[in-house]
Amino acid sequence: MNDYAAAIVSGLVMLEEETEASFNWKGADYPCVGGAEKRGKRLDVGGFQFHSDCPIVARASVFGEGGLPAQKQTLVFTSGPGAAARTWRIDEVTIVWGEIVVLECNDPTQ
Repeated sequence: MNDYAAAIVSGLVMLEEETEASFNWKGADYPCVGGAEKRGKRLDVGGFQFHSDCPIVARASVFGEGGLPAQKQTLVFTSGPGAAARTWRIDEVTIVWGEIVVLECNDPTQ
């Protein structure tokens, strides 16, 4: 692991412990760091369009041998203790330095 990845992974561990955010994917819970869960509408070409998105960042090591999440799969994200769990569809997966998994998620009904 390079020094940049090690620093980010160390920071992710601290944020996971602080926020206690997690997501359930394929029946297992994984610690993560979630971004803002945005929901609303915006004026775009052709009129108003509804949007709903949530970025989620996890350490690749938490998945073990089970493989990584992929596009079009769903997960249930909880931003912290007492927060409402919400289902999201994974629209994009970015792997950073082989150690960090960034999931760009959207509302599965859109």
